[in-house]
Formats: sequence, structure tokens, C-alpha cells
Amino acid sequence: MVLVALAAKLSSRRYHTVSTCQELIFMYEGYSIPLEDVYSTYPTCRNFTASIPAYVVVNADSTTGRPEEVGAILELSFGTCAWVAMVIHIFAVEWYLGATQDEDERLQKVSMARRKAAGLVDAAGKAVR
Repeated sequence: MVLVALAAKLSSRRYHTVSTCQELIFMYEGYSIPLEDVYSTYPTCRNFTASIPAYVVVNADSTTGRPEEVGAILELSFGTCAWVAMVIHIFAVEWYLGATQDEDERLQKVSMARRKAAGLVDAAGKAVR
């Protein structure tokens, strides 16, 4: 959901990302789009060789339907989504740990009783060797 919202926000043509000509050519070949479209939009890619990478600036725009521009939106919003997910998970784990303290204590007592029954610990709770 966050990714869709960010994609809509980024589609205003104000944001850009950097891509290599090799990536663009790979995308266009994968979608069976004529390479002349790459060369007309990014003239730098016309003289592209695999040994010398050429970098181009790509608009982040979902309205054109060009694969590199849609990919730029995903590339820009992915990092933000990762941070949002990490923050949500950190808070969720902290809440869970705080909310289940009683269950944790109960499970520790059950575990200690099982270890005593198996003879792994003595009455004081110390390991038996």
C-alpha cells in the first residue's frame, strides 16, 4: 500500500534516478520494444559499449508507460518502503515483548519444571553435571 502511494506521489516528473545504458537496453529487449526508442530518448546510449558504462538520467513517471520510468519509481520508493517496514516491525516487536511478559515468566517456570523432572537441573536450578 505504501509502495502504491509513493508511486503516485513520484509520478509528477519531479524526481529522477540514474541508470546505465546496459540496463535500459536489457529492459527494452526484454519487453521487445525497438532499441531505437532508447536511442532517441537517450542519445548517449547510441555509442554504448559494454566495457565503458554510460549513465543516463531517467524520469520517475508512471504516466508514460516507459519501462525505465516505471522502474525508476519503484527504485525510488523501495528504500522508503524498506525503512517504513523496518520501523513498523521494530515497534511491533517491542509492543509484543512488552505485552507478553507474563506469558514469558509462565513459560520459564514450565521449562524449569521439565528440566527438573528430566534431571538436568537440581532443586536450586543449577545444571547437573
